Amino acid sequence: MIFNSLGYLIFLFTIALVYYIIAKKYQWLFLLISSYLFYMTWNVKHVFLLLFCTCITFGLGKLINRTGGRSKKMYLVLGISVSLIILGIYKYYNFFAESLQRLLNRAGLPVTISQLSLLLPVGISFFIFRVLSYLIDVYRGEMDAAENFGKYALYVAFFPEMVSGPIERPRHLMRQFDEIHVLKEENIAAGFQRIVWGIFKKVVIADRLALCVDSVYGNIGNVHGQAYFWAALFFTFQIYFDFSAYSDMAIGSAKILDIDLKENFQRPYLSRSIADFWRRWHISLSSWFRDYLYIPLGGSRKGTLRWGMNIIAVFLASGLWHGAEWSFIAWGGVHAALQIVERVWSGKKAPEKIKAFISPFQIIINFVLAGMAWIFFRADTYGDAIYVLKNLFLFQDGFQLNEIGMGKQDFILAVVLIAIFCIAEIIEEYCNIHLRSLFYKFPYAVRVCAYVFVLMFVILFGMYGDLSANSFIYVQF
Repeated sequence: MIFNSLGYLIFLFTIALVYYIIAKKYQWLFLLISSYLFYMTWNVKHVFLLLFCTCITFGLGKLINRTGGRSKKMYLVLGISVSLIILGIYKYYNFFAESLQRLLNRAGLPVTISQLSLLLPVGISFFIFRVLSYLIDVYRGEMDAAENFGKYALYVAFFPEMVSGPIERPRHLMRQFDEIHVLKEENIAAGFQRIVWGIFKKVVIADRLALCVDSVYGNIGNVHGQAYFWAALFFTFQIYFDFSAYSDMAIGSAKILDIDLKENFQRPYLSRSIADFWRRWHISLSSWFRDYLYIPLGGSRKGTLRWGMNIIAVFLASGLWHGAEWSFIAWGGVHAALQIVERVWSGKKAPEKIKAFISPFQIIINFVLAGMAWIFFRADTYGDAIYVLKNLFLFQDGFQLNEIGMGKQDFILAVVLIAIFCIAEIIEEYCNIHLRSLFYKFPYAVRVCAYVFVLMFVILFGMYGDLSANSFIYVQF
């Protein structure tokens, strides 16, 4: 059940209706049942994997909490190992088996390594990281082990964030399950607004851009150079609108239930550096790697060389987390390399007037670099990514819009909507105006008309109601 479907909206508002009617002490139990039902709509069999992972980490969390010394560390290592083995078998075994087989074959050894026929569980990367957060936080003494198995299971499987995050920390989310939640008009309004804008960003913008992106990347080598340029540019915006739309809908869904999830994006394409980009993009994931990998490795405390090695380790792990392909690893490597270059460059002093002058150019340069790195993220293979990069600025005669799978109207609509959203983000960034808060100051009738207009726009341009093939990009991770 994907968020951008009529079935999900019916599911959500049915859940919300019952949630506020039943006895308050059973609200968490009802959410747990609802979350498992939601996950079962993807694959019933994978529910048992989710339950197994939940049971193991719940038990090990209690053992970590009760013991000390070597035993405490042993239980932590066991919990991390079991979780990563589960993730590795389902997501990475075939990738490493195929890579090893190719290496051995090139070395003259005709070896065949059998692969597994396993369907990747939806959201596995996200719920594995949630249970790892829990185990590590308990081990560090930052929280006590959960006493209520059901509430811990709800933390792992909470349906708004189950499939694609945000990756909530246990201390922030689990305490909210102990609270009494009452119906609040402002929560319903705020949640509904986030969901509507999320649908708009996904269906009207991201899915329009996908027409070009999917067409070009599915036809590598058979289009003009301009097509690669537009595909790279449009994917830079597609992934932002697609993933931020999911985050909007997740945050909005939870808000309707009087539960707060953390923001996951903060205008990342207005960053002045790649390091700043990662403080604004997929914030829950980047902060996860910072707190649970980068800082434990030593962060920047042990010299420049060690810092560089830590950055490389973190971003290669991030690339691998996103997908079992060398192109994802290359994407992580590119971001690591860019941060190292930035660190060296930042050591060079420049007058303040020059810094102020070059600030807009830093944003443009950072956007271009991030956009080019996305080519590795989107391409099916590392070889395809290199081919696109080689032809990215090769403008050739004879280019037609149909090469990018878009008609003139779709193309113009996509460009106009991108421009409008860029202007809106610039206003929020530099004028200190929060447009969502400003929207609430309009009369109620005006807001209702705006909602109706947006929904009609979704129906008209997004063909809302038949979107089974247009799942969110991050669902695959």
